[in-house]
Amino acid sequence: MARSEEQNSLARERSRSVILKAAIELFAERGVAGASIAEITQRAGVAQGLVSYHFGGKQQLVAAVIDRWYENLFAIPQVDGTADQRLAGIIDGALTAAGYALPVQRAVFAMQQQPSTHRMFAEAETRFA
Repeated sequence: MARSEEQNSLARERSRSVILKAAIELFAERGVAGASIAEITQRAGVAQGLVSYHFGGKQQLVAAVIDRWYENLFAIPQVDGTADQRLAGIIDGALTAAGYALPVQRAVFAMQQQPSTHRMFAEAETRFA
């Protein structure tokens, strides 16, 4: 029986997610230059061609990791209420985001040390301005 469009969509999102997670881990461990597409897809448990399908290539995958970092930075929820309640919400949100984003942070810190990624950070900053 053929899969439904919803099942196909979920499978695509899962593949994209596991590739991104594996890339984050390997970039954090070895830097961008030290992590190959083959290693990333092996860790993710997917076919190598899926990187091209979902991201276009290694540079676009690096850009996706940087975008994930920016998304985490700006995902701090806003809380309604008194000034104290709003501040408490911002602090709670920032701490939660920091804990959730720790693997991404490690990857980003490793990537920021590499001149080859500086242009990608500048481009991401423009997208998230």
